Amino acid sequence: GRDGSVFADLPEETSTLETPCVLLGGSPQYYHWMVDHLPRLSLVERSEEAAALPLLVNEDLADFQAQSLEVLGIPSDRLVKLKSPDHIRCRRLLVPTNLSHGFGWLHADGVGWLRRAFRQETAVDDVQGGAFLYVSRRDADRRKLLNEEALIEALAPLGFEVVAPGELSFRAQLDAFSAAKLIVGPHGGGLAN
Repeated sequence: GRDGSVFADLPEETSTLETPCVLLGGSPQYYHWMVDHLPRLSLVERSEEAAALPLLVNEDLADFQAQSLEVLGIPSDRLVKLKSPDHIRCRRLLVPTNLSHGFGWLHADGVGWLRRAFRQETAVDDVQGGAFLYVSRRDADRRKLLNEEALIEALAPLGFEVVAPGELSFRAQLDAFSAAKLIVGPHGGGLAN
């Protein structure tokens, strides 16, 4: 309006959630799930009340989303799965601060939480051991390296193993990246590991 007000035509809510809940959110993109959504759990854990509340997530969880929640010990019956573009009315909704800002930046608390939450027994504690990994985007739909085979050939004598994270389960990715000494790869979701 002329007075600076803004009006929004919102769709009808499809249901009402009477119990308090926490917005975790969701993304079918690995990077955004790992960097924008999961670190919110670090804030949820700090509150005894919030740590027991249902979590609002996307209905169509990708395998890596479901597996990451399983690794974190979050039971599926704690999840309230929302179908996009459904709208739900929550009587009380906690919305944890997003610890990421812009593309490629995650607050140190979020990074530390992810490392602790997904720490594997196979993790390398000293730089003397561990694999050298080249993170391939061969399974990606876009932003592929044109000369990837030549790069892989050049890295092989240096002891690099090729991993395509999208071809691995979440647990297999945890194992591979936790045991790595050095990781090289083009920009992409796989480097969120």
